[in-house]
Amino acid sequence: MSITRGEIKYEVLLRLQKSAVTKGFYTDSKINSAIQEAQDYVATEMFLADEGWNHKLGYLDVPANSVSIPLPADMAMIAQVRYLIANTYVPLTYDQEWDSAQWGGASGIVQAPSSYRLVDNNLYFNPAIGAGGPNYLQIEYFAYPRRLANDKDFIESSFDRSMVWFIVYHSCNMLAGQLQQTISDWDKQEQKWLGRMKDIISMRTRQCVPIGEFEG
Repeated sequence: MSITRGEIKYEVLLRLQKSAVTKGFYTDSKINSAIQEAQDYVATEMFLADEGWNHKLGYLDVPANSVSIPLPADMAMIAQVRYLIANTYVPLTYDQEWDSAQWGGASGIVQAPSSYRLVDNNLYFNPAIGAGGPNYLQIEYFAYPRRLANDKDFIESSFDRSMVWFIVYHSCNMLAGQLQQTISDWDKQEQKWLGRMKDIISMRTRQCVPIGEFEG
């Protein structure tokens, strides 16, 4: 769904009985902050669902003899990391051997990777990667939504209508709460759209179950 922050702001102000001209207490910075927090809440719900949203494929250049490679700035969770051999990206396993001996930098030991660990927001390899090269690593991951910097910015296309309406009412409730006001209808609407949003998430992540045998 293509909708801008400005369009969401209009819906929020409409329910607050304000306008772009007469915002009163509800300054741009307060409204923008509420919308951003609501968007991040939706993103968290999607991450907890594990699959089906903002799924990206990135490629990382790897200098020769690399031990650590920075992760993409928008990464939330990794689905898979692969390395390039010939014309094929081969999956790596996650290294759980925390108590294993590690090669020192002066050892000179390098090899093609078979596993990786996450250390300080980097992909960590021991021994170091040997040759490396452009687009050497392929990383499949779930990304944070981009921050909305201005009113013309579009929210992520993965946000459907239920998520947009949740953002509207969640923002209204947060803003009214700053004035210690409670609007019961807004809370009901927020909870309603939260429920629909979770239903959509569940349907997106539902896996097909093959039928082994079927007797017609």
